[in-house]
Amino acid sequence: MSRAGVRTGLWITGVAALIALVGGVLMWPMIADAVRNRRAANLLASEQADDRVRGAWMLLPSAAREHFVDLRDRLLRGSEADDRCREAYVYALGRSGISDALGILTAIRERDESPRVRGAALYAIARLDRTMGRAQVRRTSLELSERPNGGDPWERLGLLQARIALNDLRGMEAAFVAARSADEELRLAGSRLLTRVVRPLLEIGGAWPIEAAKAAQRASARRDGADEDDEAEAWPIALVDEVQRRCRGLDLQSVYDASTPHARAAERVHRDVRRLTSARERIRRFLFRD
Repeated sequence: MSRAGVRTGLWITGVAALIALVGGVLMWPMIADAVRNRRAANLLASEQADDRVRGAWMLLPSAAREHFVDLRDRLLRGSEADDRCREAYVYALGRSGISDALGILTAIRERDESPRVRGAALYAIARLDRTMGRAQVRRTSLELSERPNGGDPWERLGLLQARIALNDLRGMEAAFVAARSADEELRLAGSRLLTRVVRPLLEIGGAWPIEAAKAAQRASARRDGADEDDEAEAWPIALVDEVQRRCRGLDLQSVYDASTPHARAAERVHRDVRRLTSARERIRRFLFRD
């Protein structure tokens, strides 16, 4: 073969490799989502409650409708005895966009025996239908105001999350109360909410404690399908106190209203970066595992 033929062959090979590389980069988020949703479906079929909880939290809105319909039907049948599983199923339905889940979510909000599940149902309703969400928030606010101590802290936390889904930050005190609770799961739930909502607002206002970054990162671990060795931890009480003190000097609602459109656009970039970083970390572990 002539030198010109060799050069042409190398050029074609290089272009093909470049196209394959670019295509792989562009397709990788879709492939990663499909793998994650398949893994979630396998976990949801497990007999272990912890696996089912993890599977429900891993499901992405891009998952096949049948997976969310299955969760809805499990709730309709009343076949799930574990309240952590029911809570995770409800949150998954809130992310799903399936409006015909509103009926069962409303019934759960009114009648489920677990306050953590009722609180989750209120949030899911607000995510799926803003008009119905506002009505349910008003009704729940009135109900809780008539109960001793303002009702169960899990329900107050669910009410706060529903309000935030409706762009209303009133009642943030409920997150700080939860983050100080003696109930470790409630403490972690409160810490996660503070990490997701309050931390970005304080960072925008230049009031976030720099030394608190690791604590906030630990509070975000694992619930959304992170690797099993990333164990989630609640915020230290001292951090809860310090963040609440700093919040008193800021109008969080105004900061939220001004920053939300930009934050939503940035979140898409952050999500893709997290996916690529996660894939890189898995490859590193595979190549260098003992």
